[in-house]
Amino acid sequence: MPDVAFDSERHAQVSGDMSAGGGELTTSATSALMIATAQIFGHWTTESAAQSMGNTVRSFLTSFSTNMQNEAQYLGDLDAKVAQAVSDFTGTEEDARAAMAAVGTALLALNQGESAHRVYSDKSIEQITSENPPAETADESGDSEGTPSYGAQSEV
Repeated sequence: MPDVAFDSERHAQVSGDMSAGGGELTTSATSALMIATAQIFGHWTTESAAQSMGNTVRSFLTSFSTNMQNEAQYLGDLDAKVAQAVSDFTGTEEDARAAMAAVGTALLALNQGESAHRVYSDKSIEQITSENPPAETADESGDSEGTPSYGAQSEV
């Protein structure tokens, strides 16, 4: 089974890293696009090789800018999904904690006999206990046949 432990302190240390990285990618994309648009005809010599190189640099920088912008978007989407997963996990953890507290309270009340008295009347409690005497009482009365002895060791 995979480990699903969540360390909120470690997550808090890095929670801003994805959005900061996305911001840096966006800045890089903008800068690359500005450099691409600066590659105008007059900055390259009129020779065909230089013009071809200018077009290639402009194409590369434009593609680079587009890819960096896409990566920034992917990182933003990942950040949102991680935040949702943390929220869901924390909610599930809180639900489990509340359920365990309710079980603990119910067991404590049952241990104190309150729940048993709410469920069964005094008459039915007496009937249940008389029909199911403790093992040592059943053994003393000689009526141990047919009465299960829970936890007894078998002779194997």
